[in-house]
Amino acid sequence: MKLAIVIEGSQNSGKTSTIKHLISQQRGWAVRNMKKGFQAIFLDKNFKSLKLHLYCLPASPSETGKTIGELLPTRRPSAIIVAEQPGGKQYTNTFKFLEENDYTILKYSISEDKNNNPWSKFDNADKDEKLEKRTQQIVCDIKYFIRTNNII
Repeated sequence: MKLAIVIEGSQNSGKTSTIKHLISQQRGWAVRNMKKGFQAIFLDKNFKSLKLHLYCLPASPSETGKTIGELLPTRRPSAIIVAEQPGGKQYTNTFKFLEENDYTILKYSISEDKNNNPWSKFDNADKDEKLEKRTQQIVCDIKYFIRTNNII
């Protein structure tokens, strides 16, 4: 089973901030610059053996102008986290690639609204709270994916 976590939203909506926060929180130390590549996260901070190696694409294929296939290593990772822009020029290609390569897709959409929903756009006043709630939801969904597919 392969897993793709897609965080979609408009430019400057907080996609990369969400990925950066997830990685920082789940591995236990802060990420300064979010770069493309593998990151290991703990799914349970008390059970350090339960790690997930995610291949991160914090800049969306639509922003980079490259397809997801060009951005990923030749040997396809079993878990990916990618930012993407709805309506971006690579948006359709990203989902087509993930489906053709048998990834189960967990998609999270950041809306332009500014309300209490964790997946709405944040400002300085609610940034930390929203990023924390997003992280918790993503980790819970990953654990559910693992459990329901009898991976461990």
